[in-house]
Amino acid sequence: MIDVADEVTSEENALLVNGLGRVGAIVNNGAGWGARLAAKLMPADIFETEVTLPLPVAEVEARVRQVLGVPGGPLRTVLGAGAMNLNPAVVTVTLTVAGDGSTTVHVRGVAKEGLIKQRAGRQAAERVAAHLTGS
Repeated sequence: MIDVADEVTSEENALLVNGLGRVGAIVNNGAGWGARLAAKLMPADIFETEVTLPLPVAEVEARVRQVLGVPGGPLRTVLGAGAMNLNPAVVTVTLTVAGDGSTTVHVRGVAKEGLIKQRAGRQAAERVAAHLTGS
């Protein structure tokens, strides 16, 4: 496992701000703008992990797309994580040929953290890695 303190990318930040804005609007009609504003100021929980699967890249990519629910485009999605899966977390997967028909899967999870630490980025990345390894 790789625990990092990297910065949130602008794309990840935009996805998280919009996701938290949607949650705010659902919870309290009209509160989406406040949730978006707060999300811009919140620190992020960033966690990265790697797993190696004994499969070629094409098969691993198909499995990753199934787990993430993305039929095309980048291997990135927004998942619910944290308490009651209400905290949006961005999960990005990168594939690398490991040799001998194996593929290394790098999973990055990013979520905004409030006063109560939920470790939603870690939780989302670990959940995707566990689905990929079948554990």
